[in-house]
Amino acid sequence: MSSRPNVTPCAWASRRAAAAVGGEVEVRIREDEVVETDPRRVERILANLVTDTHRHGAPPVLLEVDGTAVRVSDHGPGFPDGLLAEGPRRFRTGARDWASASA
Repeated sequence: MSSRPNVTPCAWASRRAAAAVGGEVEVRIREDEVVETDPRRVERILANLVTDTHRHGAPPVLLEVDGTAVRVSDHGPGFPDGLLAEGPRRFRTGARDWASASA
């Protein structure tokens, strides 16, 4: 199977990702647009975001499409203040450092 870009409707990819993850996810389409992308990759990215909201957030989970913008939100507590103050960094979470936890 080729990973060449295809014309993919954002709403279609969002609905497929929500269905693949399962659980309660409201998919809200404000405006649909098409993007030229690999549909499998964008579905995987969206599914990962929805999975993270189920794992780390709280219901209800909303996947919203507004043109080419896709937002995933939940009603969990959000990021810890310290993580927000320092900005995002790759592989950083709000959890305690595993090395210091085992000491």
